[in-house]
Amino acid sequence: MRLHCRIWSWYKRAKPSHRRIIGISAWLFLYAGPRHWLPLHPFGIILISLITGSLIFFVNQKHQDRLLWMSGRGLVVLGLSMLLAIVIPIPSPFPEPSTRAIPFVIPPAGISPEAIRPLQGFRPLPGTEWITRDPIRNAATAIYVATLSLTLSLLLLDVLWRTRRVEACPESSASPVWMIPIYALPCWFIWLIYLLAFYPAILPVDPLYQWRQVLSGRFDNVHPAAHTLSMALIYRLWPSPAAIALVQIGALGIVIGIIVRALERWRVPPASRWLVIVLSAIAPAHGMMSVTLWKDVPYAIGMLGLTGGLLHMTRDFHERRAPSRSTWAGLVVSSLAVALYRHNGLPVALMIPLVIALLWPHQRLHILLRIGLPVIFLYAAVQAAELYLLSIPPVPRWFALQVPAHHVAAMIYAETPLTPAEQAFVNQIQPIDLWRAAYTCQFVDPVVNNNRLNKSLLDAHAGEFFALWLRLIVRNPLALIRHYLCSTEFLWRITQPQDAYVYAFELGTPSNDLGLASRSLLPALDKGLWLLLRETLRPAWIWLFWRPALSLYLLLWTASLLVRRYGFRIAGMVIAPPIIHTLVWFLLLTAPDFRFQYPVYGIALCLLPMLWSGDAPTDVTGPSQLPAPFSPKPPSLSGGRTNS
Repeated sequence: MRLHCRIWSWYKRAKPSHRRIIGISAWLFLYAGPRHWLPLHPFGIILISLITGSLIFFVNQKHQDRLLWMSGRGLVVLGLSMLLAIVIPIPSPFPEPSTRAIPFVIPPAGISPEAIRPLQGFRPLPGTEWITRDPIRNAATAIYVATLSLTLSLLLLDVLWRTRRVEACPESSASPVWMIPIYALPCWFIWLIYLLAFYPAILPVDPLYQWRQVLSGRFDNVHPAAHTLSMALIYRLWPSPAAIALVQIGALGIVIGIIVRALERWRVPPASRWLVIVLSAIAPAHGMMSVTLWKDVPYAIGMLGLTGGLLHMTRDFHERRAPSRSTWAGLVVSSLAVALYRHNGLPVALMIPLVIALLWPHQRLHILLRIGLPVIFLYAAVQAAELYLLSIPPVPRWFALQVPAHHVAAMIYAETPLTPAEQAFVNQIQPIDLWRAAYTCQFVDPVVNNNRLNKSLLDAHAGEFFALWLRLIVRNPLALIRHYLCSTEFLWRITQPQDAYVYAFELGTPSNDLGLASRSLLPALDKGLWLLLRETLRPAWIWLFWRPALSLYLLLWTASLLVRRYGFRIAGMVIAPPIIHTLVWFLLLTAPDFRFQYPVYGIALCLLPMLWSGDAPTDVTGPSQLPAPFSPKPPSLSGGRTNS
């Protein structure tokens, strides 16, 4: 038998989930190949686009029950998926023109107007680099983008068409609780190597500011006081940054173990569960973040804990069973960590139970009373204790106005007209020329963290500044739209533009007056670890390791399968934390820091095995024969269980 016949025979016998993996792998290869791996000429780009797209198209047609254009629903879904495919930023297959070439992306030494001068102002809108003066390149790019969009739309249509919904499932069981640290062991082992390589820990500028408060005993709320107080509490047990890093490593491994144990209840095969553990252990992002004392790390631990708890609760609702007391308690503790350890965490922690209550109306009262109300009460108690017992001042107004200040700088840069009174007010805060010169859509730091900003005046006239911000938005909304297209590109664009950068991590503690420095206890591993981390920062690979857009799209792809397999309520409940978190950052993002989207990275890695959940789907032949949506009866909440 010829080779291609054997391949075709094997493909026909493969499971639908395996065929989808092949399809998405081909799409990712087509997405990244011409740009990073295959230095082809335009003819080669056209050829690989047409061959790959045609193969996937005909394979998709072969396995459809009827032709796409013979079904009205198929045409609607195809149109919507085509629109989604076009919206997803597709890179040009050719290198982008740039005034400077960056061999690998290293954060600048300081975020100042001088450091970001090459990045000043608005970046070109996505896609503008596609149009060149070379008609052959233009044609090659057009065919490449069209084929890639069509390929993705067919894959999405295949997901919606072929996947079968599970309406009911037998009761599940999980391994004993003591398996959680067993699952965490590989992660702990690898991350301890990172700690020894950067001993006692990595303290960037923000943690150094908090460490000074720990040593002096005088706290403020520029960074969440709850996080600084947690550091101080651990410091009393062992006065070293390594103690905090060890707590982070331990907690991060535990929540990953909780998620893996929850995947057992969804009948995810053991090989897939252990793959999650191995990938989490060796991921450079987990290794570096676990030994860096950013507030974003405990926040991400809380988000991962929420995901594990929601996996258990969703399974309980799916089986019409009452969640255990440990599940309720874990969700409250995780939500409280999310609310306390970042200033933007409170809306995330409150919106998650609201969304779950909307998805499960029969459980609405229990969700709001057992999650939402305790989180609000405990958060208020902590804030009151900070203010009245410890005399910690609230968040400074100038710090809370960073996002409006960034927008005002964008308006001034865009030559939005100001009245004489407005111009005088802006000049009092800082010279208007500095507003214009310091603005870059990617960073807010040069605008608010400089010696010329009159912070006391901004604190005293915060309401007036807020009103000015609203007036400028009404006066020039297009400037704000262009600012958001540029500033949020970090969230939704997969590839790394040559004139942009991602603040991925710190390679050690910067110089300081506290005597803290990262020194390696394993000098033999220093060179290899540095080469590995440096390689992940190269433009050819940074999109895979440090840009968060790929993780976000993988989450959405997983959700699309879960919607078709289990229904919208179950899928929405599972992915609610990372999606709500990302939507909040779409409004508040002021810097392209990987740590902001670190929770999405970790959750996407852990939820991928949900594609292989072992529940047998309902045997139907097409979308029109699907039964009614799953609507469970409200379970009895008189007692709890101990296996989740």
